[in-house]
Amino acid sequence: MTLFHHLTMTPWLPWRLRNSVRHWVEFNASAKDPALYRWLHFGSSRERACAVTHGPAHHFFGYYEKSPWNSSQTLLLAHEVDFNDHAPGPNDRVRLGVINLSNHRFEQLGDSLAWNWQQGAMLTWHPANPERLFVHNDMRNSQHVGVVRDISGEEIAAYDRPIYSILPNGKVAFLVSFARLARHRPGYGYEGPRDLFENLPHPSQDGIWRIDLESGESRLIVSLGQLATL
Repeated sequence: MTLFHHLTMTPWLPWRLRNSVRHWVEFNASAKDPALYRWLHFGSSRERACAVTHGPAHHFFGYYEKSPWNSSQTLLLAHEVDFNDHAPGPNDRVRLGVINLSNHRFEQLGDSLAWNWQQGAMLTWHPANPERLFVHNDMRNSQHVGVVRDISGEEIAAYDRPIYSILPNGKVAFLVSFARLARHRPGYGYEGPRDLFENLPHPSQDGIWRIDLESGESRLIVSLGQLATL
C-alpha cells in the first residue's frame, strides 16, 4: 500500500483533509503531473501501460467479462477496423486476429459482419483449448452464426446461431437474439437480419437458447414469454 493510500484511508486524519488530498490527486495531479500521479498510486513514476498495436487502423478487444489472453499469455485476441466515428452497419466488416507480443503486430485470421463497439464479435478463447482455438460471431446468408477457428485461421466449426457465452467445460454455449438486442439495446446487438418477432413484446418462440457445441443442436431453454410472467 502506497503513502497516498495510507493518507486517504487512515482514520487518524480528518475526513475533510483526506478528501482534499484525494480530490487534488485525482483531478489535479492526474492532469498536470502524470508521473507524480503514478508514483502516488502505484509506487513508481514509470508508465506501465504501453501500446501493443500501431495505426492507421484502429484496434480493440471487446467486452469486460472476457479475457483477450490465450492460456500461455503470448497472444492477444483483437479486432481491427478502419473507422471509429460511427456505429457499424450491416455491411461494415471487422477484421479478427491476434497480436503477438514479441513483435506487436496484428495478424488477421478472419473477419466478421456481426459486431459492435461494446462487445466486438464476441471474440473469446475456446475453453476446450484456450491456447489455440477461439470463437467469434459472423453473419452468413443473412443469419447470425457462431464460428470456431484455430490460430492458423482455419475454420474448425460453425453453428447456425451466434454465441454469447460458453461454459468452462467448452461443451455448451448460450445465446440471445442479437437482432432483437439491436432494437431494444442499441450498441449491443448486430445489424442485418431483422428480429422475427419484432411486433411481439414477449414472444414464446424467442429467449435464451442453449447450444450443444459438440452436436451443434440448439434449443430454447427459457422464453421471453416465460420471463415476462415472473
